[in-house]
Amino acid sequence: MEPVVLVFVTIWAAIGPVSLTRYDQIVGQQGILNHIKIDVEGQEAAVLRGGRETLNRFSPILFLELQNEMVNAEGSDPNFVLDELAQLSYEPFTHRGNSIPRDAILQQPISRIVAHRAHRASCE
Repeated sequence: MEPVVLVFVTIWAAIGPVSLTRYDQIVGQQGILNHIKIDVEGQEAAVLRGGRETLNRFSPILFLELQNEMVNAEGSDPNFVLDELAQLSYEPFTHRGNSIPRDAILQQPISRIVAHRAHRASCE
């Protein structure tokens, strides 16, 4: 079976009602998943929680844009995303493959990271 590529698009609430689907449901219908891009304007932790089954099953590589400043302004904690990644056994890296410490991620208003598991599960 060929890998499935899912694209997540940020939709501004100003356009009206938005229908949401957990990617665990989408993957169940579509098949194998090898990477996910997550750019959801401060809702990254919720996306990770909503996809735990998929992340545990396929261990896809994650490309994330973390909106630390926005999350702080809304009264939440950007650490929640990094905690979710850690609970899922994902390690954050720069786009060049260098390990990146938590403090360096949190110091930036917006951080773009790649995360993967040290031992990726087989998708066959």
